[in-house]
Amino acid sequence: MQYICPMHPEVVRDVVGPCPICGMVLEPAMPSIAQRTSELDDMTRRFWASLACTLPVLIAGMSEMVPGDWIVEDVVSANTLNVIVLIVATPAIVWGGWPCFVRAVESVRNGSLNMFTLIGLGVSVSYPYSFVASAAPALFPDAFRGEGGAVGECFEVAAAIVTLVLLGQVFELRARSRTDAVVTQLLEFAPRTALRFEPDGTEREIQLDEAQKVGFDALLSQISRMVADAQRSHRRSRSSPISTFRLSFIRAHDVRPVAMHESMNETAHATTSEDGSGNDAPLTGSFGEVFRVALVLGLTSFGGPIAHLGYFHREYVARRAWLSEHAYADLVALCQFLPGPASSQLGLAIGMRRAGWGGALAAWIGFTLPSAILLTAFAFVSADIDIANAGWIHGLRLAAVAVVATAVWSMWRSLTPDLARKSIAVVAAAAVLVAQTASLQVLVILAGAIAGWLLLRSIPLPPPEQTSSPVSRRAGAIALMLFAALLLALPLASLVTNHEAVAVFDAFYRAGALVFGGGHVVLPLLHEAVVDPGWVSDEAFLTGYGATQAVPGPLFTFAAYLGASLGVAPSGVAGAAFALFAIFLPASLLVVGVLPFWDALGRSARFRAALAGTNAAVTGLLIAALYNPVWTSAVSDLIDVVLVLVAFLALVVRNVAPWIVVASLAVAGEAVHYFL
Repeated sequence: MQYICPMHPEVVRDVVGPCPICGMVLEPAMPSIAQRTSELDDMTRRFWASLACTLPVLIAGMSEMVPGDWIVEDVVSANTLNVIVLIVATPAIVWGGWPCFVRAVESVRNGSLNMFTLIGLGVSVSYPYSFVASAAPALFPDAFRGEGGAVGECFEVAAAIVTLVLLGQVFELRARSRTDAVVTQLLEFAPRTALRFEPDGTEREIQLDEAQKVGFDALLSQISRMVADAQRSHRRSRSSPISTFRLSFIRAHDVRPVAMHESMNETAHATTSEDGSGNDAPLTGSFGEVFRVALVLGLTSFGGPIAHLGYFHREYVARRAWLSEHAYADLVALCQFLPGPASSQLGLAIGMRRAGWGGALAAWIGFTLPSAILLTAFAFVSADIDIANAGWIHGLRLAAVAVVATAVWSMWRSLTPDLARKSIAVVAAAAVLVAQTASLQVLVILAGAIAGWLLLRSIPLPPPEQTSSPVSRRAGAIALMLFAALLLALPLASLVTNHEAVAVFDAFYRAGALVFGGGHVVLPLLHEAVVDPGWVSDEAFLTGYGATQAVPGPLFTFAAYLGASLGVAPSGVAGAAFALFAIFLPASLLVVGVLPFWDALGRSARFRAALAGTNAAVTGLLIAALYNPVWTSAVSDLIDVVLVLVAFLALVVRNVAPWIVVASLAVAGEAVHYFL
């Protein structure tokens, strides 16, 4: 018996196993209910066993949320709880997830990375890390420890991922099993014989199995019969279900003209790139073009990461039309999911889409360089200058309010066109305003995706855009593996070598890799990384943070000031460049690694429905951020309201360039501060 992949019919094997391209279980060429039942029973056993192990692991992982934290304080210690969780989670992750690991290895071996590659990569990184954290916590530095002295582990994440994947496999196999039963019943109505043309021009009736071996001449006779049947049926009832079924039956048995088979292969190769990304559309930009635009943004984008999204929308979408409203919102949602500086990751992704690898580098350099130079110079000039309360700084914050308001207005009109998506946006905004936490933002985006998948499948959505991903899936997987390897290896290298430069790189890399929610959230990690060891004084740290609020560009360039102010080597200009590279490296690796898989998912209709819900939720997040912190931190009196309103009208009605509005409000803010 031969087995084929339902998604890739060109894959034919003599033994059952995973498809080397997509990882799906191969199914018999002729439906076999017994074969499908065996696979379903195996996956069902693994699912229920994994679920039984995952539930207590999830409860233990949320023990800190129990009022009084009595589980850890009164029942067991934090380290003991980690060991218990290790024992309970291991069967779910290792035994339950074994089919996922097998398919992940096969995908890497065959060079066709797929969903199981990501699942296997994530679980194979989180489980060994958590295992070492539970079995040998003494290997980790104090920065990794919580209040109870235990090292944080993530067994519950790995176990939950495996259990959910197994649930999806059970649903898929159930559906395919029911389909096999229906097809088996339909095959009872299939023709048993075919007509063969003999060399002398006569016809001979033969069995269908023999016809499949004979090949093309039998097919021509069968097609001739179908044409005649179709003509007679059309004259009788204008429809021919019997002929349609015959055609489907012949296609199912791969009895078709050689020319048709070759043309289908050529079409498949024409629409699928060598790396499997599915698109070979040429890039339309250049390094210089992307650098010039990013440099202007780096000089004028004040107000923090949320304001940056408004500036980017204004420049990349509204003014230059480098990407559509939906494509922009998709990238915003992706960058909100990833740890690191969201605005810098967004700029890097847009640059990558516009001009490839060079465009990504140009976008990062142009957006980062101005503030990095200013903060490095500030570290040398003076640590006693207080500019955080200057009038022109207040004017820049007001300009950020106007820019973000224009972005919110545009996204509200285009991304929430119906009641369902408007409702998702309003609920998301209300949830974030109630509890201002970075983790809640991620949960709100996930909830928006679920709501979109449930509510928007029946609503007409825009077709998937033909985006070009210059990054192959193999390069993306390598970037993700490098990100995880550095995250795990750098702390160990710092302990083993005891070298100050390695310790500095590790501190800034971890700060860039483990923070969600934007630049302000990275402050505690940076404070712990550079102030606690005595590399930078607390006074210098706070002074530099105040200066960071006054410069444009990403808040992560605060690392340039800290690197230049280090009391250990490297310091000065070299330290600024060293720290800047270390803190932005993990964010760049994540974008490069995830982007090709994100583009591939975008071609799925269900994923686009979920993404439409995600975009509505992102719009809600921006509405909430427009009020808090953008509005509440900048607008304090009626004069501020008037200035923001004038700037908003200038941007929306008169289409004034953002840098003119920024400069004008900086002057107005200084004038108000001086005279009033």
